[in-house]
Amino acid sequence: MPAPLIIVDDDPACFHSIEALLYGEGYDLHYVRDSATAFETILQMQPQIVLSDLMMPKVTGIELCQALKASAETRDIPVILLTALEDEEYLTRCLEAGADDFLNKRVSAPELRARIRSMLRIRAHYDLLRRSMNLREDFAHIVIHDLGNPLATLTMEVDDLLANQPRDDQLLSLQVLQKNVRRLREMTHDMLLLAKIDQGKLHLDARPYDMAAAINEAVHRVEPLALRRKLSLRVIYEASSLPAVFDQALLLRVLDNILGNAIKFSPPAGTIEVRAAPILRSGEKGVRVEVEDEGSGVPEEFREKVFEKFEVGQVRRDIPQVGLGLAFCKTAIEAHGGTIALGEGKRGGTIVRFEI
Repeated sequence: MPAPLIIVDDDPACFHSIEALLYGEGYDLHYVRDSATAFETILQMQPQIVLSDLMMPKVTGIELCQALKASAETRDIPVILLTALEDEEYLTRCLEAGADDFLNKRVSAPELRARIRSMLRIRAHYDLLRRSMNLREDFAHIVIHDLGNPLATLTMEVDDLLANQPRDDQLLSLQVLQKNVRRLREMTHDMLLLAKIDQGKLHLDARPYDMAAAINEAVHRVEPLALRRKLSLRVIYEASSLPAVFDQALLLRVLDNILGNAIKFSPPAGTIEVRAAPILRSGEKGVRVEVEDEGSGVPEEFREKVFEKFEVGQVRRDIPQVGLGLAFCKTAIEAHGGTIALGEGKRGGTIVRFEI
């Protein structure tokens, strides 16, 4: 089946020129004269490549390229911008807009054919890689989902054993087992939520809540762990009420992860400070939450990487790091339309800051 290519140009002569240069190559060429309708045509046809004029009266090639690269449905389509200009500033703008290549309108037939063949090879390799990654992710999601039942059974069995007054020499082992089984259940839950958010299948149960109440509950959950490490938890609210719209269960998982990390990376007898303040986001009321610890901090070069799935950063040699928790937090906060980032604390530790 011929590879469909779309040429966008307000001058029909340009299309006929490209058609002549590609004669005999077997491509399925389609011409779009009105650049204002080009995006919808490309979205519908899903061509292998888009060749667009740079200077057009309604929507420029750069604007069209930016729109295509901003959409999840079209961002993988290679875009070649055609221009009669040789100004480096315009060529730089082409690349910044996300163009995969650019050509002078006076291009020769051999060069045009070679560039298109090269772009089609790159697209084919990319499609193969994406299919492979999708298969791997689907398999991983099935495995993670199927882990739920045996982990739930293990949790119930351990709880039953603890309820039946085990011997002293068994108690500690059962408590350790209980803690780690529950941690595994939390991890699989986070991974399934990540998968649902990534696939657009998670429906947020977002309602008006008081962020202060959510923070109080999350702090109450981690207090036993903090006490065991002799850590102080200090909560500061800049208003008596902190209304925001969010999915309560999902946000509690975010707070659990952030506070858990703060406890894990804090030195014994240190202080963890939680601060929350009302803000305006896009004209609507929101909340900014900050969790600051007194740990050794996260090096600047790792502050973006720690939000990637399974990214391992050597922040502390004595603590295993996987990166799933913060990846989950980032995905969940962004699903609410919010932002999350890491910064350096006032006392050298780390601040995790998110806004919704």
